[in-house]
Amino acid sequence: MATPPAPNLLSPSLNATGLNPGSVTLNWALNADPNGYRLSSYLLIKKRTETWDTAGPGDLGTSTSYTKSLDPNTVYDWAVAEVDWAMHTSTWYQFSQIWSFTTGGNGSTSNGQTGFRKPVDNL
Repeated sequence: MATPPAPNLLSPSLNATGLNPGSVTLNWALNADPNGYRLSSYLLIKKRTETWDTAGPGDLGTSTSYTKSLDPNTVYDWAVAEVDWAMHTSTWYQFSQIWSFTTGGNGSTSNGQTGFRKPVDNL
């Protein structure tokens, strides 16, 4: 049995700047499980100055989007895991890469630039 595939982060793009802190929407794509099992999204978002163990919101079911009001002028890191909660395999989740973005002041609307960052083994 194969490990669940890692989700693909879509937006905001890596290192995007000037996002409107009043409404930041994170988007990602889940991949089909090679074993045919239903997979869930587990989202982690945190301020750059915080640790991952305080990150949330956690399990979002099959959702591939999350919108939240955030602090202005702050750097955030985010990642999503694709999870098989029934644990059909010994490795029952797979994290995406970690992407970062920066909120602007209130009323900002920039979309930033696209790029990639070296993936990490775990969070």
